[in-house]
Amino acid sequence: MSPLPLLDQIIQLLTQYYHDNKPATEIILDELPALADSLLPRLKHYVAKYDSLPDSKLLWSIANNFYLDGPLVEALSDLDPSPDAVKALDELRDNLVKLAHKKWPEISTFYREKIISQTLERVWKGLPKFLFMSRLSTWIFTILRNEYLRLQKKIQEEQARETHLEQKDVIEFMANRPSPGPSKTLECKQVVDELWQRIDELEGELAVRILRWRQADCTLEEIKQKLGKDAPSIATLSRWIKRWLNRLKEDEQFKEIARRLGRDVDDEL
Repeated sequence: MSPLPLLDQIIQLLTQYYHDNKPATEIILDELPALADSLLPRLKHYVAKYDSLPDSKLLWSIANNFYLDGPLVEALSDLDPSPDAVKALDELRDNLVKLAHKKWPEISTFYREKIISQTLERVWKGLPKFLFMSRLSTWIFTILRNEYLRLQKKIQEEQARETHLEQKDVIEFMANRPSPGPSKTLECKQVVDELWQRIDELEGELAVRILRWRQADCTLEEIKQKLGKDAPSIATLSRWIKRWLNRLKEDEQFKEIARRLGRDVDDEL
């Protein structure tokens, strides 16, 4: 006896689960054949991936998720989306914005928009093969969280790379700076180290990073982008820099260091 066709197997398993478990669901027995027929293309993807049908419990969960989320998934997957689908996509974006702001308030608007755009792109690409093994909202949030984690890792890598490049630039500058003799080079290095030691005593690492970027002629907007999640407003950045520089300028030791470096004490670093 030949095995039942795939659709008949699905209907049989769903019907059996329905009778054996009497699940609390909006699905009624008479809807199972049509539901299974609509779900068939997705389950073919499942069979191709796992080389078997899911067991009856998982199959029922997939069918239930498809019953609840299938219309929205199909609408969003349409290459020529209807007005309702466009509205649903706009609502999805709005919900992701609210969720990202609630979960990760520390990240800037720039980065928040970036992870949401990447999430929507991955959702769009993944919808045709979405297997309904979870609710659509759970799947989308998982993608959003992974994009956030990926972004955090990228920011950390960029910060580490910037620190490395800054250290490399200082080393190259000191190595290539014209000097009449070793004693002059050593004296200059000691003066520079002393200057940055005074800066280090201000507000910690954040102050040092901001003043170094300012020294490198970065604009306030560029500094704000470099800070990423820690970025304050432009006005706040400007106040911070002025306050730190004023505190340095009032220090007699700093004035002496600046004089020995041949800089005007009123110059911004």
